[in-house]
Amino acid sequence: MIKKIISLVIVLSMALSLIPLTSFAEIPEVYEDIYLEYYEEISLEPGEVRWYRFIPEHDGYYHIYSEPSGSYTDTYVTLYDEYGYEITCDDDSNSEGQFSLNYNLNAGVTYYYEVRLFSSGNSGSFWVSFFNGEGGDIGGDIGGEEGTL
Repeated sequence: MIKKIISLVIVLSMALSLIPLTSFAEIPEVYEDIYLEYYEEISLEPGEVRWYRFIPEHDGYYHIYSEPSGSYTDTYVTLYDEYGYEITCDDDSNSEGQFSLNYNLNAGVTYYYEVRLFSSGNSGSFWVSFFNGEGGDIGGDIGGEEGTL
């Protein structure tokens, strides 16, 4: 009997290992609607995050990135779907520890961006910009993660 239970546990463990693990976030009730050609300096205290909601009017690439504002800050962004499942994230694709994320979004779908400092113990200020992927003044040497839903 014990051998059957051990065998069952092993089979279940193997089956569960085939299920992909996706990061999930509870979307807060307080967020800011982000819009095209958004450009704002934000300041974050230790552990603080900024949430943005975006509903594209058109299918296409949308680009969010950060730029330093004075002293060095290491920024991080995560893109979530309307249910809070992580789609992608970026840490240092832009220069000087800044994020840069270019992603193909679907029209009419709600997306959320979580913007924070990489280390939750730090505070700092930086610029956040948001443009469609086909235009806008997106600065100099901007790299970034790129993907499609």
